[in-house]
Formats: sequence, C-alpha cells, structure tokens
Amino acid sequence: MITEKTKRIIQLFKQGHTQTEIAKMVGLTKSRIGQIIINNKVHKPRPIGVVAYCERCKIELRGKEKQTLVGHSFLCKPCRKKVIAEKLQDYHNYKFDTPCKECGKKPLMCLGLCSTCYLRDIYKRSPKKRATIKKSSEKWRKNNPDKIKAIRRKCAMVWYSKNKEKAKETSRKRYLAKKALINKDLK
Repeated sequence: MITEKTKRIIQLFKQGHTQTEIAKMVGLTKSRIGQIIINNKVHKPRPIGVVAYCERCKIELRGKEKQTLVGHSFLCKPCRKKVIAEKLQDYHNYKFDTPCKECGKKPLMCLGLCSTCYLRDIYKRSPKKRATIKKSSEKWRKNNPDKIKAIRRKCAMVWYSKNKEKAKETSRKRYLAKKALINKDLK
C-alpha cells in the first residue's frame, strides 16, 4: 500500500526533480528518497532525442513538433498557427503604395519589404541559404570570367562618373607611379 507521502515523492520525481530537491521538500534524506524510488520501480521519463523548447511559450517540444519557421528557432503547434496568422494579417493589412520598412523604396513583396530587402532578410536568417548562394556564385564566377570583367568595368565606370574628382586624383597618381617605374627602368 502506497502512502500519500510516497505518491508525492513519485510524482515529484516523474516531474523531473532530483532526489536532493525532493528530500528537502518532503523532509527525508536523499538515500531514503532513492530507496522509495527503487522499491516502487519508478523511472524518470527521458526525452527522446534532443530536447527543444518553444520560443514563445517555453513548452518542451518532442519529435515531429520540432518544426521551424523563418526567424524562429522552434515553435509549438499553437504558437506556429499564431505566427502564421500574424504574418497573414500583416499581409492583408499591408498597403502596397507604402515604402519599404528598411530601405524606403516602393515595396514589391509582402511584409513591408521590397524584393531586395526581403531576400537580404532571408539570407541573414538562414545559414543553409547562405551556403548554397555562396556555392552557386563561386561556380558562376568560375564559368563566366568574361562577364565578371564586364561587370567590374561597368562598376568602375559608374564609380568614375559619380566621383569625378577622386577619379582624376587616383588616375593621376597611377600615371605618376607608372612614369616613375619607367624612368627607373630606363636609368
């Protein structure tokens, strides 16, 4: 026959308290708590796999519940539904003639961001996305060296057109440096 004190000890142990904590709560020694647990064949429930907690409500998640959303580490089903509902509400309340939240340009996508800022936001949040973009861009660079040269020329021309005074100074310095090298070689 199990007493109320023993039932309470078993309940506390199943909730995850240590034997020392239970001993302090109940007023028995740690070894006596261990004996009660062994005699009643009580096993502490062990989590399967890695334990995760919902980012919003701090509930322990297990198994299939460990699903993520962009910008959140882990969410339980109710919180996930709330986040999706909030995002949908933002989308429905959104006016497409308002400027982007980050850059101030006209938005072309939802959630108050233009397409550039939206992609930048996804890139910041997802390390997997960063890795795939980096691999694909490196592959493209290897396969298209002529296009890279053309892009660099265009960038240089744009920079020179915007910064004419700096461009004159840098080109003058380069010219003088080349001239100095040629004069050293001739002497």
